[in-house]
Amino acid sequence: MKYRKKPETVDAITFSELVEYGRRQKGTSIVNNMPLSFDFKGRHVTHENDNCYIYGAFRGDITVGREEVLVFSDNGEISTCLIDTFKETHEKVEGGPK
Repeated sequence: MKYRKKPETVDAITFSELVEYGRRQKGTSIVNNMPLSFDFKGRHVTHENDNCYIYGAFRGDITVGREEVLVFSDNGEISTCLIDTFKETHEKVEGGPK
């Protein structure tokens, strides 16, 4: 059988964008230019090491690495995806978060 991926709009943030977001948060401790902990989308993000952050999701913690994108689907699911795979399967749409 063949399947086609259903069209879906998702919010996503790369590791680099997540780090930059954390750096801009007031009161965030920065070590080696990496934020140690901060909140994103109402959940806590913790620095595991310079190549990995932990996102505290409802169903358990999710790790996001340098080569991954943190993906938030409209149905509430949170996952990670390799950047290259994400770019192959998704295109940027207008009106997304800045």
